[in-house]
Amino acid sequence: ATTAGSATRMMGEYEIGVTLGKGLQGKVKLGTHVKTGEKVALKMIDKAKIKPGSREKKCLEREVSIMEKLSHDNIVTLKKVEWDAVYPKRDGT
Repeated sequence: ATTAGSATRMMGEYEIGVTLGKGLQGKVKLGTHVKTGEKVALKMIDKAKIKPGSREKKCLEREVSIMEKLSHDNIVTLKKVEWDAVYPKRDGT
């Protein structure tokens, strides 16, 4: 799909929007569910930059493990983790 001359990028059921933030592990993008319109934060991490068994890999796994256990109104809810998701770049690759 094309909007205003630029291709719409999708990840699963979410349209990828603007960058909300950047960090050591990757970027956080605004995602909009195509059917419900729900807005979410999509944390994009380049797995190629994280070596197996590294401190970064262990910290990421720990973060996910903790987020899966948390449930509170004042804490962001982790909805889903896709370890093998493919992030579509602007050039379509």
